[in-house]
Amino acid sequence: MLVLSICDFFNCLSTNFKTLNLDHEKPVIFRLLFVKFIAKSLSFYCDSPMRKIFPFTQVLQDDVVRLRLMRDSDNNAFSAIAFESSIWTYFYANITDELALKNWVQVAVFDHMNKMRVPFTIELKASNKVVGSTSFDNISERDSRLEIGWTWLGTDFQKVGINRRVKVLLLNFAFETLKMERVEFKTDALNEGSRKALLGIGAKEEGILRSHSLMPNNRRRDTVYFSILKKEWLER
Repeated sequence: MLVLSICDFFNCLSTNFKTLNLDHEKPVIFRLLFVKFIAKSLSFYCDSPMRKIFPFTQVLQDDVVRLRLMRDSDNNAFSAIAFESSIWTYFYANITDELALKNWVQVAVFDHMNKMRVPFTIELKASNKVVGSTSFDNISERDSRLEIGWTWLGTDFQKVGINRRVKVLLLNFAFETLKMERVEFKTDALNEGSRKALLGIGAKEEGILRSHSLMPNNRRRDTVYFSILKKEWLER
């Protein structure tokens, strides 16, 4: 993107050189053009999706759930709901103890600090109770796309509509605020519940990547990709 601004700058220089007659005008013209070039580059940078995402300060919420940026101190709240093994059956992670959970939270916070991911803590608004987590991941500014993933909920908060509310909040923000063109999802081919839920919010199944990922139990996971395009979401 910066290359385009540089090209514009030199095009502008070329055009203005044709109108220059006095040598003493050149330093002034150069300064004006340089300021214009810098302003244009910074404007593009500040308007880009990455600049709108990082550092992430927004809170996404509806009448029931709140999504806020994950922090290290959430570890204690997660520990009350995270150690049910069924939560992690289809996950790359297998969080079975405090150390694994602490490491998982630290990686998420680190990823955000390095502009790689936006990890959210999911809370119930009425009680402020932490019920799970989700993320924006695989963010591509150039391609105007991102992934919604890393989603998990405590077992008491599954199949009660929370996951759908979370997805709607994330999708609305991605398409309406960040102006993304595509949001993608991936899940284990064996995870029928996740696949059904994604179809239920309007995602299109795109295909299966065979033997895509190594799971904690040494199983080779087939990964199913889904996506929603901006037009599809806004016209739903």
